[in-house]
Amino acid sequence: MLLLCVVASWVALGATYYFHLWLIDNLWPWSLAYPALWLLAVSLTTFWVLRLRRRERQGWALVAVACQIAVGVAVAGVLPWERVFRQTWFEIHRTAFAELARTGDDLPEGFSALPGRYRKLTLGRGAVERSEDVLFLTVAEMKPERIGFTRVLGKRAGADPCTRLNEIDDVQYTCAPLDDGWWWTGDNWPIER
Repeated sequence: MLLLCVVASWVALGATYYFHLWLIDNLWPWSLAYPALWLLAVSLTTFWVLRLRRRERQGWALVAVACQIAVGVAVAGVLPWERVFRQTWFEIHRTAFAELARTGDDLPEGFSALPGRYRKLTLGRGAVERSEDVLFLTVAEMKPERIGFTRVLGKRAGADPCTRLNEIDDVQYTCAPLDDGWWWTGDNWPIER
């Protein structure tokens, strides 16, 4: 049972890092979850290691400490969470992204609500901005910065939206390609390439 709690605490910490864009944007008090979950994961693992040592299982205790250090380093700094999120989220929802690309020309100019079946693409934000021939699905926004999924529509469908957006606006956009003509775009937000 204790081992299950240890694993669950590390999984919860990893999930917090995975959904960090949504948590910071929508539930800022959840930013406090980082230190609390770190404390919980490290404390439970340490307690588990001490129990192993008391039962004279020194070898397993050393393995547990090594795993704790490895997982902690990976969660805290090695994994590029933004890149992991954008790639996995796109792959999981690839069909919905493809449907939206086909119907994107029907969306009105400016900001509008996404149809219900596409709200999951923006982690529940439910809005899309269409600037001429570019769709911008904002995932997180901290005024004036924002980050999300973009796609060029029309004759230049699938082209780099940053080139087009930088022509339209005075701000600096940075883009990283996904697939099927979709891009991960930062609006005044540096993104991991």
